[in-house]
Amino acid sequence: MSSSDAQPVDSSDNANGRKLYRRLLAYVKPHWKIFTASIIAMIILGASDALFAALLKPLLDGSFVEKDPDTIRLMPLLVIGIFILRGITSFISTVSLNWIATRLVMDLRNEMYEQILSLPNQYFDNNSTGHIISRITYNANQVSHACTTALISLIKDSVTIIALLAWMFYLDWKLSMIFFILVPVAGGIIYIVSIRLRKLSRSLQDTMGNMTHSIEETIGGNHVIKIFGAQAFERKRFNAINNWVRRFTMKFTTTSAFNAPLIELVAACALAFIIYMASMSAAEGSLSVGGFVSFFAAMAMLFGPTKRLTKVNENIQIALAASESIFDMLDEPVERMTGIKLSKRLSGTIHFDHVNYRYRDSEHPALNDINIKIQPGESIALVGESGSGKTTLVNMIPSFYLPDDGRILVDDI
Repeated sequence: MSSSDAQPVDSSDNANGRKLYRRLLAYVKPHWKIFTASIIAMIILGASDALFAALLKPLLDGSFVEKDPDTIRLMPLLVIGIFILRGITSFISTVSLNWIATRLVMDLRNEMYEQILSLPNQYFDNNSTGHIISRITYNANQVSHACTTALISLIKDSVTIIALLAWMFYLDWKLSMIFFILVPVAGGIIYIVSIRLRKLSRSLQDTMGNMTHSIEETIGGNHVIKIFGAQAFERKRFNAINNWVRRFTMKFTTTSAFNAPLIELVAACALAFIIYMASMSAAEGSLSVGGFVSFFAAMAMLFGPTKRLTKVNENIQIALAASESIFDMLDEPVERMTGIKLSKRLSGTIHFDHVNYRYRDSEHPALNDINIKIQPGESIALVGESGSGKTTLVNMIPSFYLPDDGRILVDDI
């Protein structure tokens, strides 16, 4: 296994990601009232950040330069009021979004479990127990990040950035335009990083499925392992899988850690130039002392939300990779219910009439032109080497498998 084992990401991956995210948010729709309240709270919380920078101008110009007594009395009350507002909105947004996220995960797990009860036997033949369990436990839990951490930052920090930029434009629109150099550069970096993050997240989740499968096999087959003295072999196999989990985790962490400093460096270069230009404007008198400090504070406050927004992409890519595997399972066709209800009791004559069956991806048929007629009360023995089709034949009676050709009749039905 290597990092190249991850699924390739093509140009349609972004469109697929948007489709997955919309499908994921559809699970939020039944709780739209709580969701709306949390969105409003986050918008207010994000806008309140910009109020601090805006308060600096009247605070310095009115209190310290002009020494206005009304401003001196009003400023402390405004600061207390902003903190009360922030506390209330922060509590509402955090609690409500976490409630929605846990409910979403619960609904997904219930739906996946319901799907397991309805899937045909072929699905369990083609998918290991460990991978199925990993989807319900590990992958489903990763989805919650898209509705909590990512959504809080996406809405709150976006509003904060817009409000701070609006205030900066109000103070000096020419200086503010320099900041928009960041947008195409940061967008390009995020686009490239997002492709790699989703690719690594898929690989990590697949490897976690392999680990769960290995543990499940070890627990279920512990007697066989001890009888054949296979402890060293199983230990080596698990260590290899465990090491790949560590390697994919480190690759994900390294890519994510490289993303934020690179964008910060671009922002710092723009900030340094803006500081120089703002200082020149202040020296010429076009900016007041309060205006200069307020403008500089607004720029400094842009770093926090900008950095957090770059981390949003990480959580979204994790959630999208997880939801992709979950929806693949939910979209599997369920078992066909083709039976009929009988009005009389069966006598029990079973007839395999020229039955053929081949497993998916198998070169040889498991059953080839089987003709057997078993009378009621008759005992028969199925004899053959492992893999010759004995279990398959028995499993076809309750329709765990349907024949590719031929018929299975009970009392000629």
